[in-house]
Amino acid sequence: MKLTLKVFRKYTFLSGLGILFGILIHIGLVWIDSTMAEKPIYLDLEKKFWQSAFSYPFLPLLILEIFLSTLTIFLWMAMRKALKKAHDLDMKRVNYDTTVKTFQEIMSILAQHIASNNNKILDKIEFRRNQGQQTSETIEKSSKNISLILKVLSDISFVEPYISNNKDKKTDLVKELEKRISQIELN
Repeated sequence: MKLTLKVFRKYTFLSGLGILFGILIHIGLVWIDSTMAEKPIYLDLEKKFWQSAFSYPFLPLLILEIFLSTLTIFLWMAMRKALKKAHDLDMKRVNYDTTVKTFQEIMSILAQHIASNNNKILDKIEFRRNQGQQTSETIEKSSKNISLILKVLSDISFVEPYISNNKDKKTDLVKELEKRISQIELN
């Protein structure tokens, strides 16, 4: 991890906050102890509270309180960051799922109308062939391209979202559709 000024400030703030909370907890516990005990054994907490609170016998307790306060603050900040990241990932997943569902609904409506019109064109082509008339190659090729584009649209809408290998980085369906359609048009 590269030590930058931002990281240094963050951990300095975290340590300072932990020390402050640890000292406050320590003073509170020593005060509670001094009010509950009738006579402290070695310490004069009634007349010399501050000297007694930070004396050698209380030093291990103070260090432990500072450490636990710092650890608590660090874990709280880490948990907050993890929850924010989890929320962001969940929102991305929801947005992707909504996009896929919308894409599928649009595709089904478009496919229904385009396929019915393409079938009318194919019926006319077949009717002309049965009568022995010449049919336009451009119309036949366009009709085949429409069929291929409908298949690509169907694959992109209903298959691609579910077979994507990388779960973290979802496929951009629109770009994938444009890429596949341009391949059809080149042929």
